[in-house]
Amino acid sequence: MQTQQIGAIAALAFFSALSPNQASAQDSIESGYSSAVLPYPGSSATRTLSNGDVVTFNGTSIDRYDASGLLITNLGSFASFMFSGCMAIAPDESYAIVGETSNNDIFKVALDGSGMSVLANIVFNADAAFAPNGELFVSAATCGFCGFNEIIEVDVLTGAQRKIADLDGPSGPITFDALGNLYYATIDPVFPSPPASTDVLIFMAADVATADCNLGTCLTEANAIPYAQGYDGGSALEYDVTTGYVYMLENNFGSGVNRVWRLTGGAPNFSDVLVEGTPSNWMSNLEFFAGASPATFEAYQPAGGATLHYSSTDFGSFSARNAVTPQRASIAITGPGATGPGPGAVEITGGVPGGAALLFYGSTTLKSMSETAYSLAGIAPPIFSDLHLGSLTVLPGMIMSDGLGASSYAFTNPGGLNGLISVQALLIDEGLVVVRGATPSVDL
Repeated sequence: MQTQQIGAIAALAFFSALSPNQASAQDSIESGYSSAVLPYPGSSATRTLSNGDVVTFNGTSIDRYDASGLLITNLGSFASFMFSGCMAIAPDESYAIVGETSNNDIFKVALDGSGMSVLANIVFNADAAFAPNGELFVSAATCGFCGFNEIIEVDVLTGAQRKIADLDGPSGPITFDALGNLYYATIDPVFPSPPASTDVLIFMAADVATADCNLGTCLTEANAIPYAQGYDGGSALEYDVTTGYVYMLENNFGSGVNRVWRLTGGAPNFSDVLVEGTPSNWMSNLEFFAGASPATFEAYQPAGGATLHYSSTDFGSFSARNAVTPQRASIAITGPGATGPGPGAVEITGGVPGGAALLFYGSTTLKSMSETAYSLAGIAPPIFSDLHLGSLTVLPGMIMSDGLGASSYAFTNPGGLNGLISVQALLIDEGLVVVRGATPSVDL
């Protein structure tokens, strides 16, 4: 049965390489986030550098493009088409790891264009990830169709290998958290993956560091900590070092499901779907980038924080590369009362659908030039405000939001308030308990 699974993966790589580059069909994004289509230089395996440059592999050529999609340089080429394998960028971004599964070579590719060389040969190298200490690990079904997968450390200087795990099923994706714990998504040998057949396991950093199958200390599922259970397939994993969330691509040919999950552990009902893909499409190239801003990759946060990338294709009419970022709710003051005496309204759009808003106001003259991030007890995402805390007044009651997250508060300006008061809103969840974020402030 593993023959079916690996053959299907090879077919995916082939058709993905041939698909034309067109705009993505509209995926459904969780409220509090926005999605944008990125330049996609060919329907390829991609990895993005910190400056926005993109490294691609389309089966015949490894190239580097700038963030706008213009070719910078060819990094390496093949005489004939190669099915894609693992791909990862070195922590210092001096080279890329690019694997192919036709001859099963893994290449170390210099990102300055100075050349590439074979680092190792590992059969069916499917995924690769760098640990926080810079060590490279590869997930690969090295015995072909035998029904087992291995996780192997590969020395990036010599290519020497240390097998650390023997696991059931085809090759699953891997990632690391900030402590060096290894996350692995299991894959069922039956194709397409049966419902609820994928689990996410954690191998502790100490076990990863000391395991060596050649010395009799081989890790198996019995050594792992169960983290998440009951998914319909897992094709990529990424870890957010700021929030501790794990992101997973779930693809299933049988049901047509393709999703980006934000995992918090346990069964799917304890986690959230960040992106619901157009039915029967396929997602790949999952990447997560922590931002320099205090804003976290959570709903309704300000721009400038973290970003998530993924690609999507229907293997025929389009392939697209997408960026997902948090989207903050907006606030505006409308009506005659916005500029002088008379009736007015505080209008909030892009808030929590079915939730609420809590309004507060403070002195305009005491506002800061920039916002401060406040971490409130019991509230996961930081709250951003430029208002002076000592001048704040909270309006009584909450304003209910409609199904699109819009809400409105009517007021009467008696005159003399303009230039003195600035208004902001906290966003409350559907249960009217949890604060999800805050709008910017707006001056009256």
